Amino acid sequence: YTSGFADCGLFGVYAGCRPSQVHDVLKICRDELDRVATHGLDDDEVARAIGQLSGSTVLGLEDTGALMNR
Repeated sequence: YTSGFADCGLFGVYAGCRPSQVHDVLKICRDELDRVATHGLDDDEVARAIGQLSGSTVLGLEDTGALMNR
């Protein structure tokens, strides 16, 4: 769910759960998306997302395929 474009407006939601928990997990996801749509993201959430994206990009450069393409 990553994109290399600035301001692309992409949201992705991924969840793994037991089949018996699907309805609960969907409610949690919908509630969170509603919260973000209504109130937006706070500075801490944005900083965490940027940190995670930066870290995953760096780690992605270290996998076998990326090393072979250098």
